[in-house]
Amino acid sequence: MSDSLPARLRSYRFERELGRGGMGVVHLAYDEHLGRHVAIKKLRPDRSDATRRERLRREARTAARLTHPAIVQIFDLVEADDGDWIVMERVEGAALAELLRDGPLPVDRVLSIGRQIAEGLAAAHALGVLHRDLKTENVAVLADGRVKILDFGLAKELDTLDDERTELSHSGQILGTGRAMSPEQARGVALGPRSDLFSLGVLLYEIATGVSPFRGASFVDTLGRVAGHDPSSPRTLRPELSAELSELIERLLAKAPELRPASARAVADDLARLDEERRLSDRESTPPEPRDTRATWSLATDPATDSLPAASSSVDRAFRAFRAGTLGMRRGPLLAAGLALFAVFAVAVALWAPRSVHDAPRDLGRGSVTAARSEVDREINDPLALYESGMDAVRRPDRPENVEAARAIFERLLAADHDSAAAHAGLARVYWEKGRGAVAGGDRVFLEQAETVARDAVRLGPYLADAHVSLGLVLGQRGDVDGARQAFETALELEPTSADGHFGRGRLAQSEGALDRAEEDLRRAFTLRPEPLYGNALGALLYTTGRYDAAEEAFTASLEQAPDNVYALRNLGALAFARGRLDEASRLVQKALTLRPDASLYSNLGTILFSRGLYARAAAAFEDALAQPGAGNQWIFWLNLGDAYRQMPDRPEDARDAYARAVRLLDERLEASPGQPRLVSRRRLALARAGDLEAACVDGEIADAAGVYDLLALAVTAELCGARERALAHLETALRAGLELTEVRREPDLLALRADPRFHDLVVVLDVTVLDVTVLDDAP
Repeated sequence: MSDSLPARLRSYRFERELGRGGMGVVHLAYDEHLGRHVAIKKLRPDRSDATRRERLRREARTAARLTHPAIVQIFDLVEADDGDWIVMERVEGAALAELLRDGPLPVDRVLSIGRQIAEGLAAAHALGVLHRDLKTENVAVLADGRVKILDFGLAKELDTLDDERTELSHSGQILGTGRAMSPEQARGVALGPRSDLFSLGVLLYEIATGVSPFRGASFVDTLGRVAGHDPSSPRTLRPELSAELSELIERLLAKAPELRPASARAVADDLARLDEERRLSDRESTPPEPRDTRATWSLATDPATDSLPAASSSVDRAFRAFRAGTLGMRRGPLLAAGLALFAVFAVAVALWAPRSVHDAPRDLGRGSVTAARSEVDREINDPLALYESGMDAVRRPDRPENVEAARAIFERLLAADHDSAAAHAGLARVYWEKGRGAVAGGDRVFLEQAETVARDAVRLGPYLADAHVSLGLVLGQRGDVDGARQAFETALELEPTSADGHFGRGRLAQSEGALDRAEEDLRRAFTLRPEPLYGNALGALLYTTGRYDAAEEAFTASLEQAPDNVYALRNLGALAFARGRLDEASRLVQKALTLRPDASLYSNLGTILFSRGLYARAAAAFEDALAQPGAGNQWIFWLNLGDAYRQMPDRPEDARDAYARAVRLLDERLEASPGQPRLVSRRRLALARAGDLEAACVDGEIADAAGVYDLLALAVTAELCGARERALAHLETALRAGLELTEVRREPDLLALRADPRFHDLVVVLDVTVLDVTVLDDAP
């Protein structure tokens, strides 16, 4: 089966078919790199109806924007000629419809499940997304009681009612399940959020009473009952239901949308209040138990008053106020009060606390997250320590399990408090890591998710530096340079010693060609937190500017901090390659491969093989690189593969295809980052090597701040275009900036140039001793 899959899916081990879901077949697959199972759904191809296929793609991308604990997460959308694939979170639980086979659910479960679903709908509606097919079959309940809304396959954006979008959505066709439709949906008219509330009312009626309020003898009969039948009050069917719950369900089932509750958020608040009242009533009827006065991460604000519950001690009050300010950032005065109280009691806390919140596990920054998981489990009562553990994990993206562990931590914090600005900031950081290609593919999907969550973080916590850092990283990746710069400046105003703030601002300056400012910020980040993330970023900058000794020092320092850091090993190997030490480069790549197979490592191995003239083996290594998750949307791997094919007499067409893929991906990146020297120079090189000299041999030059490898690429392009003078000029600039002569001597396209007397004169004057290898910060 894997031979027919797109490259981005070939590394998944398909285990079995789970059945049909929505509009396609669902498979269970295992991602060997993430160490987890995922569900992969292949949408049925419909080549005869391009608009329908585009609708499915658009709705999958829309659903992928939803990042709420109660909504199943979509990881990626892979578009292929023979059908599209959706990679999503694997959910292990029972559908609500299955639970109802034994009759209605206990009242406490009705309230809990209803509240979670309403919160998920509120998050979707806040992004302008309707579900349109909410029913018990589309909601799973996990073993721990958490809820997952499974299928947004009929999801529709609220603001797409123009003629074009209406056509794509097949206006006039009834979509959804009859018994759960709202009256307006059954009539085929425009829908709003309250249509989903009607479906929620049907679901609550069914799980509270065990019967469906509108199910008829046929589909047409059911639609008629939806439009004109008023069902019995839930309380008449089940007297133990409270009058308020029964009334809420009846309001949700009002025929006129304006008579239903105002929003899903309001419904969630009502259900939370009813559940709290039920708990209080149960406690009053049972003997009191000893009270645990310790502050825990599960303590949330009272939804009825939006204030903190009364604390049992001064330390408790201090920590809860600190939590409200730091992890929620919703109350400016409360933050100040919390910090003041926290300062007053800091000494007292230190005398009895087994660990300070500032002693949260830090070894995650230097080792694997798995080594500290039991430590994290012991820290779950400390939300700040838990948050720091998540951030430490996400700063080690060389191991995908770290990023997934960070995601689990931030989702756990969100489950405790969905308005936590810090948890949103951390989750946005996770999606940014995925979106920039360090862990998996699907840049567009992950970066859209990241921006949505990061903006929520800033909205919830305008004074939280990490929120602005996350937003800046995402905006910078998406090409919004001005927005990213403002975000980083705000973060550093709030926290001048933020290593992440300096890291983000330095990366942004580097993308703009302001290399001096970039180096200053990246050095500051590494000084503040001497960890691989920052050392690799600094080393990558120094490498691209030809300062190999300084780059080696930074990479070595990163490796000392974390001897198992794959990217530090890779970067040192690439540096050894650049300096002509091929045996050392091979040894370092092999060592990194023993830790974790990685697309960038396979690519660098291919580059070493290419330099030795082993083109077939190099091509095989580049193909293995592209078979890794997410590698298919990385232009550098396609460019390198094209270079290998180009040297093989029987693969010229394959070479042109690979170069064409590289150019398309570079064009996408240039839309987000216009004029970036690395992207512009490699695009011209790919076009020239593919034989499109008219497009490659343009007169315009790129920024003066181009790195030495950008200049080398421009020199090769100029040589292929027959512009020898320009090629020599680029080489002189690059060699003066520190490019090793070894790199020039490796380039097959510069063979004729190296025989030119002017080149030898240049070498003598400069007294220097010159395939892209992958050297970046912590991304492939």
